Amino acid sequence: MLRKAFSLARWHHVRWLKQALKGTSGKLLDIGAGKGETVREALKTRGDLKLVTMDVERKKDWQIDVIADGRDLPMKDKEFDGVMILDVLEHVKGPEKVVREAARVLKKQGWLHVVVPLEGSWWVIDWWLKKIKKIDWKEKIIGHINHFNLKEVKQLLEENGFKIKWVRYSHHWGYQLATLIYFKYLDSLPKKELKPKKGFWLPVPWMVRVGVVLFGWLTVLESLVLSRIPGGEAHITAKKKED
Repeated sequence: MLRKAFSLARWHHVRWLKQALKGTSGKLLDIGAGKGETVREALKTRGDLKLVTMDVERKKDWQIDVIADGRDLPMKDKEFDGVMILDVLEHVKGPEKVVREAARVLKKQGWLHVVVPLEGSWWVIDWWLKKIKKIDWKEKIIGHINHFNLKEVKQLLEENGFKIKWVRYSHHWGYQLATLIYFKYLDSLPKKELKPKKGFWLPVPWMVRVGVVLFGWLTVLESLVLSRIPGGEAHITAKKKED
């Protein structure tokens, strides 16, 4: 049940990554792969693609091929046909260096797929919380040190070697409201309870968990209908500019 709630939050990640993968072939790099569940799900039927996963560390349940800093990749120039950076740039000091490195390791006409929260945009609840209440739960609890708006994300890509092909959006108001309630709850917990010992973690009664899953399906439908209208997260596919 808990894992289902998590997978619903990533439903659009998988959908739009699959869209980015259409018509592509060759070798892919996942920067900041972590557990890599989203990418593995998107690649289930794509045995023709070779995936290389990279992160700054390797935890027990992480399947990481290369341990490195995304701002200084140990890969050769023009080594990959595609690069993915999913929910990473908001955690990194110097995100432009990560994007620049992605451009360096991509072949001519290589593609980049990025997922970035838009917590610096006025239509996102987090922006209002920070502006009016001076509350920043995303940084405090999950380490979002960068709060991008849509214009900043597009500039970040375009100024560091990419031309944007298309953008889709997810995490609209229903999802934002749900996460607002959840993060408020997490913020009320003692610090020692904020880190799960293992597995997916949602410290709430089972009836609430069922409600979370049901509401999760509604937020999936909401963002599917509103995918071309800016929401709380941007899914962007871009092409490497000509050298």
